[in-house]
Order: sequence, then C-alpha cells, then structure tokens
Amino acid sequence: SDDLGGGIWWKWNPNQYKNAIANNLFGLLAARLLKHTGNQVYKDWLMKEVNWMLNTGMLNGEYMVEDGLQNDGTPNRNQYYTYNQGVLLAVLTEMYELTCEQRYLSAAEEIALATLKNMTTPNGVLKEMHESTEPSGDGVQFKGIFVRHLSYLNRIAPKDIYRNFFKTSAYSIVINDYDPVSKSLGCFWYGPFHKVQSAANSCALECLIAFEGLQ
Repeated sequence: SDDLGGGIWWKWNPNQYKNAIANNLFGLLAARLLKHTGNQVYKDWLMKEVNWMLNTGMLNGEYMVEDGLQNDGTPNRNQYYTYNQGVLLAVLTEMYELTCEQRYLSAAEEIALATLKNMTTPNGVLKEMHESTEPSGDGVQFKGIFVRHLSYLNRIAPKDIYRNFFKTSAYSIVINDYDPVSKSLGCFWYGPFHKVQSAANSCALECLIAFEGLQ
C-alpha cells in the first residue's frame, strides 16, 4: 500500500506493521524469480522494494537492521535479530549481481561486518542480542538464516573474516552445543546444549554446511 510511502504489511485484515523481514523476503523472492524467469515485472517489484526499504531508516547508520516501522513511520530502535541482518544482506547481494553497482555490495558487506561485530560472543560465535530469542518458537531458526545468506555473499565476494567466522561458530557448535545422547545440536551455539528441537538442529546444520562448503 501507499501507507508510509510503500512496502507490504506484515499482517492484514486489519493491516498491521510494515517491517524489515516481510519486505526483504518479498524482495528476495522477486530477485530469484527474475533470475529464473527473466520476467521484468519481478525486476520492477525488486527495485521498488529495495528503494523503499533503504529510504525508511530501517537500515541504520551502524548497518544494523531495525525490525520495522512504528505508526508514525519512524523505525523501532534497538530491536535487532540475525535473520533481519541476513535477509537484507542477501537482497543487496542480489542487487549487486543484477546491476553491478558497487554500492549494493558495499552495503551488504557492511551489514555482514556489523553483525559479526555486534551479534557474536567475545570468542566470535554467532548469537542473538537477546538470549531469550534463541530458544523461542521462531527465533530458534534465525541464526541459520543469517549464516545461509552470509555464505551466499561469501561466494560472490569472499573474505577471510567470513571464513574465520564460519570456522569459529561451526567448531563451537560441535564442541559446546552437541548432545551425544540425543545426537542433537542445540540453539545456543556457544553452549551449553539446551534441549532437543528439530528447528535447532536444522539451524545449526546451516552453519556446519556453510563451513563444510569452504573446504
């Protein structure tokens, strides 16, 4: 809708909340449909979404992604999640591949570096800013989403800092977050093992697969 200058709603009937994840997933879908079909309508939607997103202030000056917009159009501040970082990073990488414009790649790289700076333990293991997010019903998947998209960025523009990050987090998962009894991986990659959850397994496996792909 045209409310708040554009973008799609997170919920509707009634319409509620224009946020980062709904809009960036929409942009990512448009980018990938464009790749597979060549249909320019998807390019039009992608450009519209990216231009709107970058003008909202949800990507702040520190390259942290605010969760969404308040009713007055100002971003919610200090609500940061790894999946928001990862999906926008992927959209901007797709934009770089599509346009060859360095500004998109530079922004994706800055988001990656901001995440590794602000959302890791002192030892460099990925974590959420709010620990309670990690075992929650949807939050348990967030870190895997970031890792999957950082792996994509690393294929396009590899950096040693990404490689070292994958190694550090993967090693910590195996050493500190693996339960040999249930043969499960937990949601806290820095340990200790929390509980058996299929989502926690799939999330941690994203990191192990990304690291294995570097070998």
